[in-house]
Amino acid sequence: MDRDAAQEFATAWAQDWNDHDLDRIMRHFAEDVVFRSPVAAQLLDVYTGIDTIVINYRNRAGQLVNEILSFDGGLVVAGHGTYGPPPA
Repeated sequence: MDRDAAQEFATAWAQDWNDHDLDRIMRHFAEDVVFRSPVAAQLLDVYTGIDTIVINYRNRAGQLVNEILSFDGGLVVAGHGTYGPPPA
């Protein structure tokens, strides 16, 4: 996935999560996806890799979060949330 496609995906993904729109959220995921994460808030950046992107944002509490999403055929097949220290 190139940087432009990753940024487009991340923007739509964050908007769909923040809108709490289940149908729009699910369009990003494969039927048998494995995903563990709470709600996204402020998108800071997107990083690309081979079949993987990392979405960096701050959650509602101001904590830095990275969502690591692995793709197969344009759909997310696995996702993991990682969290920095709580804000001071």
